[in-house]
Amino acid sequence: MTAYQTAIICFDEIDVLNNCNEAGLTTPQVVADLVKRLFDTVHQSPSSTGVVFLTVMMPDTWAKTVKLLGGGIPDRVSAKGAPIDLKYLGGDSFVELVSLWLQEFYQSRNLTPPQSLYPFEETKLREFADQKPTVREALRWCAENFKVPEPRLPENPAERFELALTRELEADFKERLENNSQIAEALKFGFHTLTGQTVEGVTIEAVTDVLGKTGIKEKYINFKVTGKENGKVVKIGVAVLQSRSNSLVHGLERLNKYERYDLTRGCLVRSAGKKINRTSMSYFWLQQLTSKMGGEFVTLIEDQIIPIFAVYSAFQKREAYKLSEEQFFACVSEKRLMLDNPLLREILSDPSGNIPDGIVEYDTESVEYSSEKSGKYRKDDLHDLGDLFN
Repeated sequence: MTAYQTAIICFDEIDVLNNCNEAGLTTPQVVADLVKRLFDTVHQSPSSTGVVFLTVMMPDTWAKTVKLLGGGIPDRVSAKGAPIDLKYLGGDSFVELVSLWLQEFYQSRNLTPPQSLYPFEETKLREFADQKPTVREALRWCAENFKVPEPRLPENPAERFELALTRELEADFKERLENNSQIAEALKFGFHTLTGQTVEGVTIEAVTDVLGKTGIKEKYINFKVTGKENGKVVKIGVAVLQSRSNSLVHGLERLNKYERYDLTRGCLVRSAGKKINRTSMSYFWLQQLTSKMGGEFVTLIEDQIIPIFAVYSAFQKREAYKLSEEQFFACVSEKRLMLDNPLLREILSDPSGNIPDGIVEYDTESVEYSSEKSGKYRKDDLHDLGDLFN
């Protein structure tokens, strides 16, 4: 490790004088002896960037205990026996310290504060510094007084809900549009809010995970919507597959296995811009799903999934808006935010039996491969070798 960066070993708060070991040595004496031994025995390679031993103690501990030890210990504990006196924080140093910490805090979160010391006031910092606090006491004071004034929330729960939703709709969800699990999580939440309601002729009874033969959650089919349609039980398995072709082929193959996963219908959710090659095994399984198994390809449209993302994000932050779960769902239901969502309705609607236009492309340079049982794969379908073992 020291070949890449300096290793720092720190011994702090060693000022315990009333504890002695069997040899009668106090804690400062034991630590000082350990530092001396480490200093003498640690050998560094030519490429090392160094090892630093740092000891921190009160002036009396140095003067009355460590400095009086023999055997070269004082010279090892403090370079050449000359310790660096640590000063109490003053007004200028405290203001500078807080400013540096807050700068790093805000930059790491891409935030722009009203002023560099926000939410502190410089006069308050200087007043506290007059008490000559240690750095640790100053940190504790900052932690206790880091209070950002919260805007006053509306009295009406519906108005608080509107405020939460408006703020979440301003967020950037572009990264989530490429994340299978986050899209699936939002869709699953959307269907949960519709439990007990009838959408596209399907009365939703439950939204659950899909389990394999061993009882482990299935990797490629994200969840299952169970309900009743015209008096018959429907179990729709939903797989969000935005990723590359190897995951796609495995997911589509599983969507076709209704008996194994206790499904009556399979549904692939995927962006139209992510083409499927006509000569690939993914296309074969997609054809099977749509034309023979009664399944469906549902196009993931950005304008339809973003409102679901926003509602789900607002739900996760509902406590900040003083909304109970019941109040939140009541607002969602009253505004029909999920009931009228085209993406959720399309997943539940009767499958057309067709693959949407513009989804399939033909690559003359690709090499067709057979199913995974044959062991023959196109070279461009092997991006993620880990998927082969699932």
